[in-house]
Amino acid sequence: TRQALAVPSFHDIPAYPSVARDVAMIVGDDVRHEDIEQVIRASAPAELESIQIFDIFKGGSIGPGRRSVAYSLTYRSRVRTLTDDEANGYHEAVKGALRATLRAEIRES
Repeated sequence: TRQALAVPSFHDIPAYPSVARDVAMIVGDDVRHEDIEQVIRASAPAELESIQIFDIFKGGSIGPGRRSVAYSLTYRSRVRTLTDDEANGYHEAVKGALRATLRAEIRES
């Protein structure tokens, strides 16, 4: 019944385009999704709009006690269009923090 009375919230349609970047990494089984998300949020700029996990793989060439996880990160400025160089810089900072904090092995394609 509480949901029936809830008023949906609406947001303005963004004026500027988003930029998506993916990051795939190998981490130990003891590293939780929450740990990864916390490091991403702490190291990303205010332009980080969303974090979506899209792949988890365990076994095969990954080795025991480890897994591969992949995330899509969306960046967007509220005041202008981001350049590729800016988005790449934000993303490199995130990857560096994942390496340093979680000892993540970033999978580059």
